[in-house]
Amino acid sequence: MAWRLALAWAPLLLIFSALRVDAANPLPDGPLVVGYATSCPADAPGGISNKVIQDVGRGVNVVIWFQANLGADKKFELSKSIDLDCIARTAEFIKRLGLNPAHSLSVGGWDAPHPNTTYSGEAWADAFLKWNTMVVSRHGWQGFDGLDWDLEGNDDVSSPFNHFTVACLKLMASMSTRLYIMGYAVSMAPPESYMDPTRGGFDRSLLHSYDDGWHPDFKYHGLNTYAYLLGATDPEVSQLINLAPRAHSLNFSLSY
Repeated sequence: MAWRLALAWAPLLLIFSALRVDAANPLPDGPLVVGYATSCPADAPGGISNKVIQDVGRGVNVVIWFQANLGADKKFELSKSIDLDCIARTAEFIKRLGLNPAHSLSVGGWDAPHPNTTYSGEAWADAFLKWNTMVVSRHGWQGFDGLDWDLEGNDDVSSPFNHFTVACLKLMASMSTRLYIMGYAVSMAPPESYMDPTRGGFDRSLLHSYDDGWHPDFKYHGLNTYAYLLGATDPEVSQLINLAPRAHSLNFSLSY
């Protein structure tokens, strides 16, 4: 299978919040086999992603579509490599096969901008609900089951996105809490150094370098930045850490 490593320098940590207040659990029972789908273009043959369909048939039960940015005017800016019609047709085709994986939307990625913090996390969550219901939902598909945080750094060392602002972290925490209350699954996929229980300390820079026995010249380590989310969310939301053993994080992306 043509898997692509999601991060070359660190294992992927994928953590889900599966608790829902007012709707059924959007995640499958039992172990989670997670794949990142990086391609479902508008001109895909047959209007669907055969690769995603094939790999769901092989056992992937959580598909995370890569990726979107939280841009101006509370707009969800999708990567040009994924198209909503293609995603919806693919999801419905899979459903007709008798399979029912969860579908989540990844926010961020390497070299991607961090969210627009002009709006609060609560406002962004409300915008997600409206967009998911009125725009994303189509062809019989009801839209995404959740959101996946994958905010990272940037190749350009001078980029502001090599540093998490306080406003950005607060937005992530409050948006996650509100999405949880709405009944969505919330996950995060930080590079290892962004939440490393074996290393003490915390700050918001993504430009650390240290000798970890791999590449001492690597200058894009974090220091437990994502750990903030576990302390800043409501206790029920932060229980997501207890579900980590369910996530069989295969460190791959699906591609057409």
